[in-house]
Amino acid sequence: GVTAAFNPVNGQLTLTGAVVPRPVINQVTVSAGNLILQGTNGAASGTYSILTSTNVATPMANWTTNTTGIFGAGGVFSNAIPLDSNQAKFFLIKTP
Repeated sequence: GVTAAFNPVNGQLTLTGAVVPRPVINQVTVSAGNLILQGTNGAASGTYSILTSTNVATPMANWTTNTTGIFGAGGVFSNAIPLDSNQAKFFLIKTP
């Protein structure tokens, strides 16, 4: 994690530790009846969940886990999710 130390004498804020970027879904395509979600910035070999909801305003705790996976080398991921043309859905990626 990252720790912060503030020096009130000179107003300097010092951050130490590794800053890990947040995983993002950065490519969405449709292929053979599937929605393909691809992304980057995960921790290699770390776990993630793809969550879904029909209402983007729903609190994240109430979203449904659609699939889970493990980030590949370089923190990449790709998931094929069957399309449901009868209902609009929103997706997000969650790490532990």
